[in-house]
Amino acid sequence: MTAPEPVVRYIVAATPRTGSSLLCDGLFGTGVAGRPGEVFAPLFRPVWREHLGLFGHPSFEDYLRAAVRYGTTDNGVYGMKIQWMHVSALAGEAGQEGPPAGVLERLFPGSRFVNIVRRDRRAQALSWYRAGKTREWCRWAGEAPPPTSGLTLDAAAVRSIEDTIAGHQAAWERYFTAEGIEPLTVEYESLVRDYRGEIERVMTFLGLDAGRARTLPAPRLTRQADELTLRWREEMDAGERRTRPRPRSRERDGTAEARPSVIVLDNFYRHPGTVREYALRQSYYTPYEDGTEVAEGRRRATWWASGFRPADSCPFKSSAALLSVLERAVGEPVDMGHWRGDFPVDAGSRPLPEPGRERRTCLWNACFHVKPANGQRLGDGVHNHVTDGWNSVGARGWSGIVYLDPAAPLDGGLHLWRNIDPARRFDWMTPAGNWELVDSFGNLFNRMILVRGDVPHSGAGGWGDRLENGRLYQTFFFRTVARKTEWSVPMPEIGA
Repeated sequence: MTAPEPVVRYIVAATPRTGSSLLCDGLFGTGVAGRPGEVFAPLFRPVWREHLGLFGHPSFEDYLRAAVRYGTTDNGVYGMKIQWMHVSALAGEAGQEGPPAGVLERLFPGSRFVNIVRRDRRAQALSWYRAGKTREWCRWAGEAPPPTSGLTLDAAAVRSIEDTIAGHQAAWERYFTAEGIEPLTVEYESLVRDYRGEIERVMTFLGLDAGRARTLPAPRLTRQADELTLRWREEMDAGERRTRPRPRSRERDGTAEARPSVIVLDNFYRHPGTVREYALRQSYYTPYEDGTEVAEGRRRATWWASGFRPADSCPFKSSAALLSVLERAVGEPVDMGHWRGDFPVDAGSRPLPEPGRERRTCLWNACFHVKPANGQRLGDGVHNHVTDGWNSVGARGWSGIVYLDPAAPLDGGLHLWRNIDPARRFDWMTPAGNWELVDSFGNLFNRMILVRGDVPHSGAGGWGDRLENGRLYQTFFFRTVARKTEWSVPMPEIGA
């Protein structure tokens, strides 16, 4: 039977080793939720071509039609799964140049998104590392595990994979924000604990018969982690405990290290009007939308950013006076290797992918931004600059913002947040309900706000519709060279 044109479309947006195969197999098992296969993964493409009955060199259009036909069940529900690292390749096949903005909506209009994540990122990275060594990406019930003799742990490689995962998930969340998508988030840990319950939740989100999930048999896929994985985990965690500075207890000796996490500097520039004029003369690109579509009026920009400039051609990065002010403000020298580092970008200033490599600097250090009216609500876009794939400064580094719109509303500034789950303080742009507002700082013309990299924060929504009347500001991102600065207050003499 030929499947009808889909009336419900959904996409499982994943990063590797999050249990996406377990989720998709369960959805397939309901019989009414499509067949969400990973049909656009380049590695699996030859197998899928044969499975779809395509031989020779089919065109992308033929492959797409066959993939949709396969993924659609008789009730008109289409499902697919895709990893972030394959989205750009899909966009290229579809003839879309530049960033992959909007490609999934263009190819699969009206799709709902299910974002599957794994809370324990180290376990995810170890699983990816091991699968890459054994080439075993899933294990069906009854299958014997592959031999593990000769497998050794490369802790540095696992940490690099952790960074890659963080970057891929951050890219998904930026995509959702730019496209106005509110995905359903499924956590691996919850899926393993309550397999049928989580699939029932997805079915409800899709508007399908959730009762189908309650009658699913036990999962066909089995867990792959074993004593070897646990031993690797213990080895990595123990090694980091040995090298991590031991925190001192406030209760034990009264010498807990207080530290500044936010610094506000008003009247930052001596001539802010000149800086604003300079900013408006720069070339800008849209980091989250296809620039051609924006220029032709087919898409609306949600953000403009000026391009990355090397230190020797950037008047701000090469300013000794600016560096001096920053160093005096934070009390530590700026890490000049990071400050002056290069960042790989294409001719249009868009970042080039470097999977698994630590960034040498930050993409948007000393860059300008304009945020037009975009419907952003309080609590949207909470992020940090530890897990940021483009502008990571680590927990001790600093991000800075200088406001350059003299007509800005005072409530158009910066908000600081706390996650309701302390273990998830580094979550990236998760729903507003996960966060509690801690502080807000007003948008004053020529105000600089410096925030530690590990402080969750968000900017206010934008205004206007072009560079000249939008929310204009400049950003800085830098690491520092540690220098002991005593901020804690000794116990005053208060008497008996």
